[in-house]
Amino acid sequence: MGHYQYHGNRLGYPSCCIEHFESEIQNGKAPFEEMSKSHPGDWMFTGFVPCPKCGEEINKNGFDHFVGSRITPNRNHWLPFPHDSIALRSIPAIIADRGLWKGLTFFLDDLQHHIYLWCSIRISRFSRMRPSSF
Repeated sequence: MGHYQYHGNRLGYPSCCIEHFESEIQNGKAPFEEMSKSHPGDWMFTGFVPCPKCGEEINKNGFDHFVGSRITPNRNHWLPFPHDSIALRSIPAIIADRGLWKGLTFFLDDLQHHIYLWCSIRISRFSRMRPSSF
């Protein structure tokens, strides 16, 4: 199981959206930008990027309905969806909820995930900008 599949499943995202996101990244595209142009909506800035089919479903039935029926029941994460990325200000709450070791481990795992996504997107953008031949 790849990085995107693991974290997407953990966050409760539909498998079609995870696969679409992963294929877009592998093809050197920026899924956030592509979907925000073709299907702008309430999903933006949540960390979730819908596939085109789910983007249509969100536009038709609403984002809250989509989250309640397609993400929340499958979510294996202690924070409800949608949520902001974990920031330093939330470390005390995580530690209070999970204890010192589990809280810090969870925080570092989440931080690693966000850094990996950020780097993947930057690398895919850079690879598209390089000339194809020298």
